[in-house]
Amino acid sequence: MQAGPRRRMLPYELDQYLQSKALLHDCDISFRGHDDGCLELKIKDVNAGFNGLPDYKGPVECLIFLQDVGDQESIDETKCFKIYEVQVERESEGPIGGSLLATFWPDGHLRVAFSHAWIHGDE
Repeated sequence: MQAGPRRRMLPYELDQYLQSKALLHDCDISFRGHDDGCLELKIKDVNAGFNGLPDYKGPVECLIFLQDVGDQESIDETKCFKIYEVQVERESEGPIGGSLLATFWPDGHLRVAFSHAWIHGDE
């Protein structure tokens, strides 16, 4: 992955980012948990939802790190998943600020609570 900016985002900012990326529709994504309460999302091409359209800027790999992960459903970290959409729901004020809901194609999903996110690798 090329070096790119690393930005800290609150849940509502991550939601805005995901909306600007077509909710990651058609992206391939893999997950890796860290011992420090972080969940890493590796996206092969964050622009995949625009592939074939004039707005497609070409493939860009991106990492999203969810910090202070709370309740999390189990996920197979050895698999790569095709995304239908990823959304962020705002939680009440407090250490856990939002929930990320990833819906996979053709089936399956992941929901995880988090406080904030870091994005690395996208403009």
